[in-house]
Amino acid sequence: MAGEAHDIELINTLICSIEGAQVMLPDIAIAEIVEFQPTAAASDDVPTWYLGKLVWRGLDVPVISLEAMDHDAFFTQGSMLKIIIINATENRERLPYWGFVSQETPRMMRINRESIAGDPNAMLGHVEAIRAEVYGDPVMLPDLTKIEQQILALLG
Repeated sequence: MAGEAHDIELINTLICSIEGAQVMLPDIAIAEIVEFQPTAAASDDVPTWYLGKLVWRGLDVPVISLEAMDHDAFFTQGSMLKIIIINATENRERLPYWGFVSQETPRMMRINRESIAGDPNAMLGHVEAIRAEVYGDPVMLPDLTKIEQQILALLG
C-alpha cells in the first residue's frame, strides 16, 4: 500500500577475501572486478597501504591494500588476485573510484536481516564499520567513507 515502509527481503552482497578477513560489500558499491595488474609505482614517502594507481577505463584509480590500511597486514601474491573497483560515496568529483586487492574472485551472497549477527563488543580495525557473522561465517564491513577520506588526504 502507498505510504507503507517495506523491509528489504534480500540484499545482494559480494564477499571478498583479504589477508586475515572476509570483506562484505553491497554489490551496488562495486563498479567492476578486474584481473590484478601492477599499479603505477607509488613513491617511497606514501603509506604502505597505498599501492599506486591503475588506469581503468581511461581514469587513474588509486589502489590500496585494505588489510594494510585496516590491520597492518599485507596481501600475499598469488595467481587469483583481483582488483575490486569501488564506486566512491564521498567527493565523487575528486575521487570517483578507488580499488583494493582481493585474494580471489569475490563470491555473491544474498543475505537477509536474520542472517547477520553483529558483534557489538568486537575490537574493530582502523577502517572497519562493523564486524559480524553471516550464516555463521565472520565478515567485516569496511567504513567506505573513512577509507575514501584517507585516500583523499593522501592524494591532496
